[in-house]
Amino acid sequence: MLNGVEFLKKLESGKLSNFYFMLGDEDYLIDVAVDRIVELLKAEKRVLYGDEITAAAIFQEGGKLDLFGTAKPIVTVVKHVHKLKDWSKGFKKRSPQRGVIILAAESVEELSRRWFRSGYPLRPAVIERNLKKYLPPETVYLHFPVIDKNSPLFSRWLKRELDRRKLHINRMLWQQFVDALPSKMRMILNELDKIALYFGEEGGDITEKIIMRFLAYTGEAEGLAIANMIVEGDAKSLITTIDELLRDGAQPGHLIGITSTSFAKMLQLKAGAKKVRLPASLASKYRKFVETRRVYEVMGVFERFADMDMRSKTYSQSPSILTKKTFLEVLIELSGNKRRKSR
Repeated sequence: MLNGVEFLKKLESGKLSNFYFMLGDEDYLIDVAVDRIVELLKAEKRVLYGDEITAAAIFQEGGKLDLFGTAKPIVTVVKHVHKLKDWSKGFKKRSPQRGVIILAAESVEELSRRWFRSGYPLRPAVIERNLKKYLPPETVYLHFPVIDKNSPLFSRWLKRELDRRKLHINRMLWQQFVDALPSKMRMILNELDKIALYFGEEGGDITEKIIMRFLAYTGEAEGLAIANMIVEGDAKSLITTIDELLRDGAQPGHLIGITSTSFAKMLQLKAGAKKVRLPASLASKYRKFVETRRVYEVMGVFERFADMDMRSKTYSQSPSILTKKTFLEVLIELSGNKRRKSR
């Protein structure tokens, strides 16, 4: 697949296709690419959703005239295309009659699971190879992964967005600020908008206090704290912390998400990753922790969380009790695994 960022750089000088498949978890960049194509063609954009339409209807929609019957080209965008049910039948050897059709799959994991029945995210090259059996031959395949926050490209983008909002940050605080931001660009823009709204039209300086006030709640700090208590086997602190977060309005699903992120980083360390975005002290602690566990034991955490999510939607048990019970079971299981291995 073509790199989406490189595609954006060359878009104005390149020849446009009439069929695109855009894949990637960075949905903000997918939207940027769509809007650039619409702008270049001076076209009308129509947005459809995969769970509300069929493949055949997408072609019918793309062939319609615009509202006023002018000769404007139509760019038909299908978001959440992984939810399209008849995808393997509806596109083969077909091309849009006029304008451009863009299929957007904003989750590699969901597309892999729903279209190819894979239990893990497939590589973009594998997805492209499979899709070529079903999509028109002129299809251009683009991949938009989440951008590394330590890359020069990300830094330039973030500085530009800060300038637009008249926000300034001391160089000494830059890394702390970047680490506190969410991973996806759209979520980052939401956080910047909240900070800009706080300062008003004149803008202002982002201090450590501002970082803690506006960005700590995104969950990474809480997720690391919860995971740390599980790793240390500190059941009392774990239950107290979960209680406090629930009283403050945190949802059980949110607690699952932020803690799962920490355990995903542990698995990266288990797989031998040299560089994982974690404080050095925690990285060292997590690495020692996973060295004493088998992969399936750590993976069991995700199964526990998935089971909790299902039970919360099926049974009438108190969400608070179910959440605390699940986290405590995870702690006991992992602590028990350690004891068995040390015998």
